[in-house]
Amino acid sequence: MTRFVHRIVIVVPAARQAAANALAQQIDPVGGDKTFTVPLSPTGALPATHYWCATSATVEGKGHILSAESAAKVARWTPRVFIDTDPETVLATMGLKRITTTVRG
Repeated sequence: MTRFVHRIVIVVPAARQAAANALAQQIDPVGGDKTFTVPLSPTGALPATHYWCATSATVEGKGHILSAESAAKVARWTPRVFIDTDPETVLATMGLKRITTTVRG
């Protein structure tokens, strides 16, 4: 049985993307600085109003993420952390859509 028992989705305001990535890097020194790169907006078009990430976590990992959430609140910004919630439900709850772009070559 897997140790990764939680699905976690985190949404941060676009204005806090850099701070959220810095906090994520404390948890994951290898790639945490690139955690919040998927843009969201109410219309699904630019500009991004939010960024999000999704991950699987162990019980211990969930604790680290919730500690990071607490640290963000102390810094006076609040990420939205959803535990064991389907990503589509997260989008609907927050009134957001993925921003899709076309790569032209």
